[in-house]
Amino acid sequence: LRWKFAIPISMIVLSMGIVMLLLVRTYVFDQLMHEVEKRGVYIARMLAERSTPHILYEDGFALQALIDSFPEADADIAYAFVLGNDGSVLAHTFTGGFPVALMDVHPPLMKTLHTQRLQTDGGYLLDVAAPILEGHIGIARVGLYETGVRTTAIKSIRMLTLLLTLALIVGLLASLVLANLITRPVSGLIQTMQMTDLESKLPELPAHNGDEIGYLIRQFNEMVG
Repeated sequence: LRWKFAIPISMIVLSMGIVMLLLVRTYVFDQLMHEVEKRGVYIARMLAERSTPHILYEDGFALQALIDSFPEADADIAYAFVLGNDGSVLAHTFTGGFPVALMDVHPPLMKTLHTQRLQTDGGYLLDVAAPILEGHIGIARVGLYETGVRTTAIKSIRMLTLLLTLALIVGLLASLVLANLITRPVSGLIQTMQMTDLESKLPELPAHNGDEIGYLIRQFNEMVG
């Protein structure tokens, strides 16, 4: 009887713990990735805004200086570059030549902001493209490393997993104790009832609980007393 109570209660606690763990892991990861995207969008829009006068005045030197300042100010910025309205590269931060493959990451001649996650040899990147003056004069592009954020997310998820696992273990132990408290009086009652054919006086069962089981035991004591 004890295990008939303990097993279902343990399964319920275990199922709830697993579901909660999955929800927490998904929520933490999604929230951190969302913060990275918000940050990337902000940087790309700022680059687009600051690039506008340099493009209009065709000041390539000032535009390159502006582009170079972005990775220097933020270590999470993998690269930055600006495209003209004809698709030509006006300025970029790559030292070994511009990677042509990045040209195909976003739709051409885009007029709205667009984001795309990339997997490279250096880790995961978030590539953000922000149109300059609605794309009429060009597009600002920023690549943001996600490695640091993903590492933070993994550490946070591991810590939450440990805490939830400990809580789950405590819940399982509590369910076993609860099942034992519920079934112990009933087991004693059954054992005593099995002795009713004996001539010796039956021991009186303790009835400390004021619930239905305690009432049943007291009635049984009066019956056999």
